[in-house]
Amino acid sequence: MTCRNCSDGALKAPPRSAELRYGSPCKRTAVDFALPSRSFSTLPPLLRNGILSGVKRPPESFISDYAVFRERVDWAERADLDEDLVQTQLFYANMREFLDRWQGNIGVTELEAGLAKVRPIVDKIGQLIDQKYLEALRDLLERRHTVLIHPQIYEIGLAYLEIMKLTPEKLRPELKSIFRESIGYDFDAERFYREIEGDFEKYGTEYNQALAIMEVTWPDHFTAETRARLAREPIEKINDWKAKVSAQLNETN
Repeated sequence: MTCRNCSDGALKAPPRSAELRYGSPCKRTAVDFALPSRSFSTLPPLLRNGILSGVKRPPESFISDYAVFRERVDWAERADLDEDLVQTQLFYANMREFLDRWQGNIGVTELEAGLAKVRPIVDKIGQLIDQKYLEALRDLLERRHTVLIHPQIYEIGLAYLEIMKLTPEKLRPELKSIFRESIGYDFDAERFYREIEGDFEKYGTEYNQALAIMEVTWPDHFTAETRARLAREPIEKINDWKAKVSAQLNETN
């Protein structure tokens, strides 16, 4: 007698109705624990051999939970989770919740072995999510640094304009040459002032946009405490914070 799940020699996922079958004569009745390989390229594309064979039937509540789990994994394979980090976090939370509920509590050796193989993959997804959060936080800290340091740059710019105004005409060519090498265009007091003045709004807008995206994308990671810290810390502590985040990222790479 041939098992319909193994007729071509390959493991296959259960039907989309997730009606799980037990007691098959085949020793590899399939449960395909698949992962979204496009989003997490460092992970193996498929984790197979979560087996549902054997004489003992698992709890009915596991069967219904697995149906939902299987649907979510199937959806994740079709989705571009790397482009939707909110859904990626939800997908991870659902997988982790399923494993926390059932690993060690099913009472079927083959199923327990299958879940044991899934656990490190789910943990790896969690680590990758944390890494993406740290990358986003580092970018936000850099933008915050820019917002905080720009008033100093603005004051230096005003001082430079004042120096140019007071410098004797015969000494101005050298200052203008330094200006051109540093700024990238010939000295133009009005243009320079407009630019350093406009940068206040530009940098502030970019930071506020990044902050809003952070709050929407990372509701569990980016806490009210983190936001308050961003708002109150001086530039020196922002730089220290950014250095620590960069060090954490270097450890994971």
